[in-house]
Parts: sequence; structure tokens; C-alpha cells
Amino acid sequence: MGKVYRIAGLELKTFFYAPVAWLLLVVFAVQAGLVFADLLGARIFSQQLGGELPSLTQDVFGGSSGLFATMQRHLYLYMPLLTMGLVSREVHSGSIKLLLSAPVTTRQLVFGKYVAMLVFGLLFVVLLLAPIGVAGMAIPHLDRGYLAAALLGLYLLLAAYAAIGLYVSSLTRYQAVAAIGTLAVLAGLNYVGEVGSGVDVVRDITYWFSMRGRTGYFLKGLISSKDVCYFLLVISLFITLTSMKLDADRAWRAAWVQVIRYGLLLLVVVGLGYASSRPGMQYYADATRYATQSFTQRSKEIIARVDERVQLTTYVNLLGNLAHIGSPRFRNFDQSNLEQIRRYLPQLERDYVYFYDTTDTRLDPNIPLREQALRRATAYGFDMADVLPPSAIRQRVDLSAERNQFVRLLTYRGKTTPLRMFHDIEAYPGEAEVIAAVKRLLDKPLTVGMLTGHAERSPYRDGDKDYPPLMTALNTRRAWINQGAEVTTLEADSPRLHPDSLDVLILADPLVPYTGEQLANIQRYIALGGNLLLAGEPGRQAILNTISEPFGVRFAPGKLLQESKDYEPDLIQARFSGGISGLGFSVPGDTVITMPGAVGLVYRDTAGFVTAPVLETDGRYTWNRTASFDLKTGRVVFDPAVDRKQRAIVAVATVRQLPGKEQRIVVTGDADFLSKGEWSRYNVRTGNAELGTQLLRWFSHGEYPPDTRRPAPIDNRIRYDKAQFAGARVLTGVLLPSVLALGGTLIIIRRRRK
Repeated sequence: MGKVYRIAGLELKTFFYAPVAWLLLVVFAVQAGLVFADLLGARIFSQQLGGELPSLTQDVFGGSSGLFATMQRHLYLYMPLLTMGLVSREVHSGSIKLLLSAPVTTRQLVFGKYVAMLVFGLLFVVLLLAPIGVAGMAIPHLDRGYLAAALLGLYLLLAAYAAIGLYVSSLTRYQAVAAIGTLAVLAGLNYVGEVGSGVDVVRDITYWFSMRGRTGYFLKGLISSKDVCYFLLVISLFITLTSMKLDADRAWRAAWVQVIRYGLLLLVVVGLGYASSRPGMQYYADATRYATQSFTQRSKEIIARVDERVQLTTYVNLLGNLAHIGSPRFRNFDQSNLEQIRRYLPQLERDYVYFYDTTDTRLDPNIPLREQALRRATAYGFDMADVLPPSAIRQRVDLSAERNQFVRLLTYRGKTTPLRMFHDIEAYPGEAEVIAAVKRLLDKPLTVGMLTGHAERSPYRDGDKDYPPLMTALNTRRAWINQGAEVTTLEADSPRLHPDSLDVLILADPLVPYTGEQLANIQRYIALGGNLLLAGEPGRQAILNTISEPFGVRFAPGKLLQESKDYEPDLIQARFSGGISGLGFSVPGDTVITMPGAVGLVYRDTAGFVTAPVLETDGRYTWNRTASFDLKTGRVVFDPAVDRKQRAIVAVATVRQLPGKEQRIVVTGDADFLSKGEWSRYNVRTGNAELGTQLLRWFSHGEYPPDTRRPAPIDNRIRYDKAQFAGARVLTGVLLPSVLALGGTLIIIRRRRK
């Protein structure tokens, strides 16, 4: 090793005595300093405006626009300029002959030069410690584990770039050609994953060789054994290729021998890479403070109960909206987004089924379905021989409940549940949706029934007053069916209206009174301990009180109004009551729940029921109007002569302890707060959607949706003010690069004088 270190030392002196190396360090320092200053300055500005800051460590340094990702995108420009002369300089000057004839092995020569590059490359990582140090002074509780993982990923990338540059430098005597060649190889390794993407075997090989995205986990704070092995194998491959190239210059070998040697090397690297990427051979270390890149302990305990094979089948309708996601060309992208599932379910088996059938996507009625499917297949790269026609797919599986959309079905022990894609920025199912699906297979879903037949709100109709976003919207992440519930509708006289068949009954705004038999059936369901969500509207008090009075809740006469200069007076902006946390609800105290048209509730404890308020109005602005009025024909204002402002309760929760269970009932003086119209309201920042999730959690006793919450981040405040930020900008963007430039200049001048 002494000769390796000596060669490395001589190579490092060459670097430090050359202006190019110092220039690259200075440029890198300036770029890193200015990018960091801009990122930190934007967060300081947001904080001064009262904005909420997330985990600042990952916000400033991580993400696609953070410091690490920004600097990573430019690293490939620095390394070729450093590695271009490692071997080509020796070949061009003729000193390579002296080196090869000296008492050093080819391996020692290659390792010595590579060690020098590792040491010099470490300086780039050291330069990133300057903005990290400033961030440590500006941001309390910086997440050091995350930073360490990200820096490790960047350094491994630098090491791989250095190995590639070293090899390319051994192929030519011209440094400029070596630099351009290194850029070409790096570009090829970034885009090789696109080669053969439509062919299974070829796709797997080229995807493994692709360097694109290999630091993705590192920059999220997650260390993956697969990615570490990839970098080590790439480094080993190109260092070995360099040694073999220099050996070939020293000793002649037949062409067929060379082919065998190179083939065996490639075979070993590919084999080790394939083995390291198998599910059972992958290991992860989450370096973030709260393990944000891993499932929570609660989720791990649920998944640990899965002890047999799990099948995940993706059904791709060529005529649907997401057909391209399921195409062979996007296979690696699709599976990389599902890798978290495979990480915790290594026994998972994945399959894709292609078909074409009618769906809710607009199709041309004048063109046969097969012809339209053929056009899509040609565009997306499907082989029509693998695509099932409507008759074949319908015999295999019934996807009508999914409207023949793109869907994944998770199967375990003969039970199947859907795992859907969503129309939001993340698109793919997250931890909560995956665990909800697994729990549905292991246990059972929460069965929710909605009464119909008396013009109640519907879980299926797409009207503004109906409940699809809350209950059954297939591609809405928060919808109860995607968080562990199973929704059904039933009549009030149905024999299924029984606590043994339903976990929750929803009765929302009936317009037509129930018959005596139907009312008795509803009351019997409540008496037997059935859970209930009862939502009313002004003018329906007579219908609703016959249901609610037995457990001590009454809908007050009249209609609540609220003073506002911007909105109609019947738009009630309610807030959670002070004791809400005692009921198990977890929401910020300043959350606003909009209720357009509400009545007050009066309650008392009776028949074993204990009732507590959930939502209330602001008594400074709210009053109850019992006289009739019409907002469409006239303006209604507060009249001190006849009106009295008061705090009104607009939602209550009541519980009753029964043998072996706890009955839970929620009553609200408004039925619109869970409707599509209120979920899509844009002129008031509301928590209606979050309340819908909280209700699901409350009725399921915390089972659904799965609790994936983590502690709130503690690195969410910046100490610096505007003046201190200006000093930090000068320090990282000007002072440090200036010191580097001055130091490099003095070293080069001193060397030349000698």
C-alpha cells in the first residue's frame, strides 16, 4: 500500500499545483454558496410573512430543487475536467513507459491515481459543509442523520464519476478527448435505462446499469444496500477495466482471450448487481430523525402479520386515462414507485394484465373499440397479442365497480382488495392507503351504510350536495373506500339495518318523513348499539328529532346566521370545541368548518348516553333566526330588537357504554359540510376534508385510516433576521470562495518560484 499512497500523493500535488483544480473548487464553492443563500433567503422571507415552515433540513437541502440535488446536477461537469489527465497526460508525455517499467504493478498505479481522485473529490463534499455549518447556526435542531446520508450519496456518485473518468483517460493520449469521452460515457449511463424498455429481459439489465436516480434515496435520507452495491460495482468495473487496459499495453494477449476476460468481468458485475437487487437481499437504513422514509412502527406491525404470498395484479385498460403508466416502457418507473411495498412485502408477486373495454374516458363512438385500442397500443408500446378483449377480461375479473379504470388488485388468502391511483400530485398510493388495503385483507373493512329512498344525500351521485369525495370517489385519496371502509346503500326497512351488518349508519338530510315501520327500524338499530352519523338541515327538524331525541339530542327550531362582509349570512364558519381532544379527535384549534345552512343543537345526557360538543359557532357574530326569510329575494341582517347573538352548538358526539362495545353517534346541524361542494370550496380555507377523515377514525376506533402520523418536525424555525442572512450570503458565496482562490494562487506562485 505504500506505493499506492506515494502515487496518490504525487497525483495530489499535480492537482494542487494546477490552476484548473483550484478554479473548479472556487466555482463549485461560489455555486453552492449562492444556491444555499437563495434557498435560505426564501424561507426567511416566508417566515417573516407568517408562513408555516416544514422540516427545514429536507426543505433546504433535499427535494428536486434543494441544495444537494442542484449541486448533483452539475457534478458531471466538474469530474471530467479533473480526470481527463490522469492517464492520458502520462501517455502524451511518454512517462507512462517509465511507470510501466518501474517496480510497481498496474494495479498499484491505477489504485494510486484513483485514491488521489477520492481525496480530491472529498474536497467537494467538504465545501458543502460550509452551507451546512451556516444552516446549523440558523436552524435549530438540524437533522444531521439526513445530511450524513445525502453527503454519502453525493460522495459515492463522485467516486463513480472518478472511476469512469480514470478509465476513459486510459483510452486516449489527448486530455480534451478524455474529457469529452467521459461526458459521453456519463450521458450514456444516464440514458441507458431507456434502451429496450419494452422488452422484459433487456429492460432489467439496462435499468440496472442506468445511473439516473441512483442517489434519489440518499437525498431523501434513506441508505439502500442496492444503491450502495451499484456504486461499488460500477467503481470496481471501471477500475478493473483501467487495469486491464494498461495490462494490455504491457503484455500482449490474443483477441479471444481479451474477449473472454472482458465478458467474464461483465458477467460477474451483472450477476452481483442482479443478486443485490433481489427483494430478499435489500437492506435499508433510514437516517432521518423521525424515519420519514420508512413505514411507521404501527404499519410494520400490521405488515408483519402477512405470512404468505401476496399477489399484486395491475389491470391496465388501454382506453383508460392511465394506460401509459402500465405500459412496458414505463414498467421501471411504475415499479420504482411501488418499491416501498416490495420493501416490506418481499414475498409480493407482481403481474400486469392488459385489456381494452369501455370506461368513463370519452371515446369516439364512430370507431370500433378494437381499432381505438390498437391506436393506443401503437402509441404506448403494447403488443396487441397480449391485450385481452372485453369478453376475455370480463370472464377473468369483474372491474365494473372500478369503471374499468386502471387499478391494482391485492390478493391474499383468496381475499382481494383494490389499490388505486389518485388524481393528486403524488398519484401513487402512500403508506396509509397500502396499510389500509393490507388491513382489509387481514381483518375486515369498516362497513358503512347510507340510507336512501327518502331523498337523502347519496354516496354515488355527483351533485354538489352529495358525498362522493367523502365516501366513494375512486381516485380521491381521502375517500373512505381508499382508507379502509366499504360503502353500501340500503333502505330504512332493510333487514341489513342492524349493528351485526353495519359498523356505521349515515343518515343525511332526509326530505321525506319515514314511515312508522321504517322509523321503528332505525330506532331499533340505535337501541341495539349501532353507530350513527346523523346530519340535518334547517326545515327538517321534525323528521330528525324523532330519531335523535331518544339519545338526548334535539335540532333547535330556526336557522343559524352569521355576520360577514364577504359571505352570505347563512354560511356558518364553525370551529372545534375546547374539549374535542378528549373525544379522540386531533385537529388544530383554529380549523374552520364551513356549514352553509345550519341549525343549532340542544343536548342532554340520557339513557346512558354521554354527549359532548364537537363544533360550535362564534357567539360574537352568530344568531338564530326563527322567523321565515328568503335570502334569494331579500337581505337579512342582525336586528338587535328581535335577535340575540349567541354561541351555538352545531355538532355533538355522544357515546354509550354497552357490554363488549362502545356505541358512538355524531349529530350535526348541517348536512352540507361533507358534501362535494364544501370539499371543493376555494374562497375559505376549511378543514372539512380533514374532519371527514377524523370521523372515519373515530367511528373505527382508530383502525381506519391507519395511523401513519409522526412527531411534528422540530427544525421548523430560522433564527436569522434579514441582516444576519446578508452576512451568511457573503460568507458562503463570497468569502469562502475568495479564501480558496487566494490560497490556490499563493500555492501555485510558490511552486513556480521553486
